Amino acid sequence: MTEGATAGVAPERRGLASAVLNTSNQVGFAVGVAALSGLAVATTRSAADPTGLEALVAGYRAAFVASAALALLTAIAVGLAWHTAAPALNPRGDAR
Repeated sequence: MTEGATAGVAPERRGLASAVLNTSNQVGFAVGVAALSGLAVATTRSAADPTGLEALVAGYRAAFVASAALALLTAIAVGLAWHTAAPALNPRGDAR
């Protein structure tokens, strides 16, 4: 993934591009886990009996459904953006 993301970057800037990519991934994961955890807790607490197992399962279900929906939307966005990506590089590194 890193190689694909840094393919169009000048060689002297690839380290910086890789660092930005990795930082973005870590921040994205942290924000995603926090948001999904918040959704699960809110759903659990809003149940009629927030101490029961059904409420806990409902919270987890809401988080998993939201996660699946976000994954599907991401896949659709990647599919749509795939055709507008930068030009492919030949083995020498030049644009075709």
